[in-house]
Amino acid sequence: MIVALGLAATMAIPAVSASASAGDVSSAVQQANYAALKHSQRLTVSSAVTTTSVIRDGSSVMYAAAVDGASVYGGSALPATPLSIGANMVISPPNLAGGGDAVVQYALQFVGMVPYIMGGNSPSTGFTCDTFVRYVYNAFGVHLTGNAVAEARQGTQISEADAVAGDLVYYPGQHIGIYDGKGGIVDAPKPGTDVSHRLIWGSPEFIRVVNR
Repeated sequence: MIVALGLAATMAIPAVSASASAGDVSSAVQQANYAALKHSQRLTVSSAVTTTSVIRDGSSVMYAAAVDGASVYGGSALPATPLSIGANMVISPPNLAGGGDAVVQYALQFVGMVPYIMGGNSPSTGFTCDTFVRYVYNAFGVHLTGNAVAEARQGTQISEADAVAGDLVYYPGQHIGIYDGKGGIVDAPKPGTDVSHRLIWGSPEFIRVVNR
């Protein structure tokens, strides 16, 4: 796709005497058109460029991306939201009888609403990856302690095939989040981002903390 951004200006066509022939006039016009095209700005956009839709409904942010788009945003997240948003949000209570799906639904309400903040441990102070997991699990009566490494050690490693919604997704020594049961992770990614819901990338471990 080629987009030509013409320069907005009055184009002066060389003066042509009244006695000039039609051929001379045509030549003068052609020269003027060539000069304008030569100095115009031309922008070429690759046809391979695509966009990923984002749907925001006030309480969650969901990426409407196919699985083959995972490499595009595998390590990314939405821009950070001001802490005032999380501090004033109305938090829906957890469904204690809902199992792992309820854990995921509870976690999703913080997506796009609470930023990653070092030292934060709540919607009003922000989250890190480990404090987000701790906060969500705590709402269901499961009290994890320590950083991501310590949290993972408090559960049992399982295979990806056995993982279900509410289990943990753990990148050894680096990161932890909550598995959505459908190939995605709900997590607090890194400074400058919000709590996010995105596709899993790489080869993480799956951890089960609560037997279901």
